[in-house]
Amino acid sequence: MDRYDPVFMRVACYGIAEAVNTALHDERNLIRVSFAKKINQARRVLNGTSHEANGVWTKDGFHYVFDWWKTLDPNNPFIYRYADWLLDKNAVQFIDFTRF
Repeated sequence: MDRYDPVFMRVACYGIAEAVNTALHDERNLIRVSFAKKINQARRVLNGTSHEANGVWTKDGFHYVFDWWKTLDPNNPFIYRYADWLLDKNAVQFIDFTRF
């Protein structure tokens, strides 16, 4: 299967990250992410495996990663501090998230 095959892109981490990044940068959604200073695709290589998700820098100086690939649930991504995401540890599902 080709990396850019539409079916594969729907469930591949980079396809999900790209779709989320595009949606969050759509001017119709900017009010929903007004807490964010910067949003981009986050990339890492851990144990030889490349992975992508969505990095969010907040206006109060925090850096989080939202990772929809782990759940494939649009309403319930995993949330990490950026440093933890790089090591794939201490994730919290959105439905359980209150704060770090």
